[in-house]
Amino acid sequence: MASQFDYDVYRWKQHGQLSIWRYLDLGKRSLDWHMAADLDGLSSLESLFRAFQGFDGSVYRSLAIAPPTDSVLAVPSFPEREVLTPEKLRVSYDPSFEAGWSLPLEGEPLLWRIGPSGLSQVLEFLDDPDAFFDVSIGRNPPVWWWGTHGFSA
Repeated sequence: MASQFDYDVYRWKQHGQLSIWRYLDLGKRSLDWHMAADLDGLSSLESLFRAFQGFDGSVYRSLAIAPPTDSVLAVPSFPEREVLTPEKLRVSYDPSFEAGWSLPLEGEPLLWRIGPSGLSQVLEFLDDPDAFFDVSIGRNPPVWWWGTHGFSA
């Protein structure tokens, strides 16, 4: 019998804007991903990861990615750099995935595989995203969080 969480995952719909990018010309920092969202996008992302938390099996959801605007790129102080932005992000939750998470440097859609330990990290971040501003979370590779700054109200 399906649990309430199963239905939450399948009923989830993306709201708001989410931007994910990586810089192509920053040397070693070109291997990191960067993320920002408007308030609705942040809330939507949190709803998805909370639904994953109660899910027993493997599941994925796809998200549309908004290219970062100049005002978003100005937040990390690299506004003049070339960036790579996927059009879609596929977040794949697998309770048997022991590596925490995996987020390759390329792919369309970009595939973010996440297991229980990676999910715990993301949920900790989502509990207080302001505390993680200009901080990276995770590894393989890290994701830098730039908050909701740069998005129009």
